[in-house]
Amino acid sequence: MNRNNLIHLLVLSQIADGYDDFDHIRACVAELAAKCGVQVASEEVRGILWSQLSRGLAKAYRLSPSRPKAEEVAHLPDAGDRCYYFLLSESGVQECKSLSGSWPFDENDELRADWLLSESG
Repeated sequence: MNRNNLIHLLVLSQIADGYDDFDHIRACVAELAAKCGVQVASEEVRGILWSQLSRGLAKAYRLSPSRPKAEEVAHLPDAGDRCYYFLLSESGVQECKSLSGSWPFDENDELRADWLLSESG
């Protein structure tokens, strides 16, 4: 697995289980990537997330205390706007499942002994 694919997988996995804001996604991806020996910049996580949004793998929402509780937004959020939360689309769920064999961690959240990061990408 190359670096870009690793970050793509980590971002997908972070938004797979609920509405997460960008700061939470960035922090979790950075922490997991560091376990793999990879440093990730905030802009890189944002770029991959925005790519997933534009490819239909993820959706952006505004959450509200009133109805509707979550409203999907049709446009890509502004980079500085912290009011958006992200969740996988159905195609994102399928993508995540198809990449599950590439997950770098074992059941104890330790780096798998057989996992390797390729130099390309």
